[in-house]
Amino acid sequence: MRPWQAVLLILVLAALAISSGWKDLYVLTYVLLALFVLSWLWARDSLRKVAFRRVTSGSRIQVGEVFEERLMLENLSVTPKLWIQVADGSTLPAHRAGYVASMGGRQRALWRARTLCRQRGLFRLGPISATGGDPFGLFRRRTVLSPAQELLVLPRILPITSFSLFTGGLPGRGKSSRRALQTTTNATTIREYVMGDALSRGKGVRSRPCS
Repeated sequence: MRPWQAVLLILVLAALAISSGWKDLYVLTYVLLALFVLSWLWARDSLRKVAFRRVTSGSRIQVGEVFEERLMLENLSVTPKLWIQVADGSTLPAHRAGYVASMGGRQRALWRARTLCRQRGLFRLGPISATGGDPFGLFRRRTVLSPAQELLVLPRILPITSFSLFTGGLPGRGKSSRRALQTTTNATTIREYVMGDALSRGKGVRSRPCS
């Protein structure tokens, strides 16, 4: 029932009680009016002196890792909180940090939210809001417990164990210990070709026609 419906019902009962003079209608009207006022006061006090805290595993995480949050809702007053609904406005896929708590005076509620990160990107955590009300559902109050935060999900980094870098092929990166496939020619003197010399040792050798 909504508040305006309750007010309309009280007015109708009051009109019937005045017109008929029936005592039971007066009693029923007074009871409903008292419950209406009590519900308004209860809803007003439902979110007073409520503390909230969240602890995250970090602001950066990799794809494939589990993101974990520890959340706490504490009632600092002596009056009990019949029900408080905690809602999370996070954009992280499959992340559910909402909770419904019922706490007595000076009590707290603890819970965890664990999510496997499957998509990379920049996501928003929160804001965390709380909704409370009276036992009859006539009035509700809503407040923000925690502002929004950011979570960066990075691509997964895989270790490379069987990759070797040949430093000898890069200039200025060291000397290769592997032997070259071809022998490099190191010329110190120049002379005529003599029968029996290896062809790989000669440069620009031309054959002469036989006369």
